[in-house]
Amino acid sequence: GETPLTELPSFQSMLKRTSVDQGVVRASYPWGAFLELQFLRIFLMFTPYALIGSGSILESPTWQTQFQSALIPAADINAVTVTEWLSKFQAVVLGVGLSGACLIGLMFVRQKMLFATLASFGFFYTLPMRHSTALHDFESVYYIGLPLVFFTVVLLLARRLTKRDGVIAAVSVAAMVLFAASSFQMSHVEYSAEAAQIARAVEQDIRTIRKSVTGEHVTVLNLGGNYTLFFDWAGYAMSYYLNQSILRYRRLPPGDHGFVVMRERVDTDALLTPQNQYLFLYDTAGLTAWYRSTYRSVMSTESFAREEFDV
Repeated sequence: GETPLTELPSFQSMLKRTSVDQGVVRASYPWGAFLELQFLRIFLMFTPYALIGSGSILESPTWQTQFQSALIPAADINAVTVTEWLSKFQAVVLGVGLSGACLIGLMFVRQKMLFATLASFGFFYTLPMRHSTALHDFESVYYIGLPLVFFTVVLLLARRLTKRDGVIAAVSVAAMVLFAASSFQMSHVEYSAEAAQIARAVEQDIRTIRKSVTGEHVTVLNLGGNYTLFFDWAGYAMSYYLNQSILRYRRLPPGDHGFVVMRERVDTDALLTPQNQYLFLYDTAGLTAWYRSTYRSVMSTESFAREEFDV
């Protein structure tokens, strides 16, 4: 259409994630540390969550910071552990070994090309997109073909060696138990009934705000780092819910027109959503006038104490 291909947001995102455009890359990820991270994630793709259990690398609050810093050459990567009984180095070695076992296993299947595609397709995304996959652990889902191929080959070999269908049946039952136990454990990771209730209330606040600001300019103030809005890591939650408005993320002053959204409740005539609980909508002009009036009132009084600063 009217927008050139190279100016489309999706095309710009592609340049950033593939590091073709070096100007938009904020950090450099050395290949050595990056590949270690990928093979660690491959190992985790092979391991049922029920076997990793509580206290694993997936639940460690320090793991992300530690290993992401390992992508910088000067960082110390020896302190990271997968579990209490398995070091990061051992996990990486197992990841490499399991990947190699998949390649060797291709000799024992008839549809070699199809199985090779299934085992390798993840690398054709994660390696070119390393400036995205290095930061996003959930993108390890593209390695799903490796465990699928591995366990398929193992079952085929077990059936061929034992010539008993009962072996496959027993393994299937064990797998079902592992999947059920893993799903049950994962459903309780970082779950909080109180947090869920707050999130629903925040969502209702935003929906109420949305009704008043469609097509209008909205300044979003002081929502904290990455504008999480109580939704864990939902950095674009406000942009999603108010997608029909023109948003600006900034601090004071908010401007001279439109609306303001912030967490703080100020009981003034500018408050347009007095029934909200966590996020509040204000008329910009009215809120600015209130702040200026309050400022003049405070500055007109005597200081309570005087030192090298005024209180």
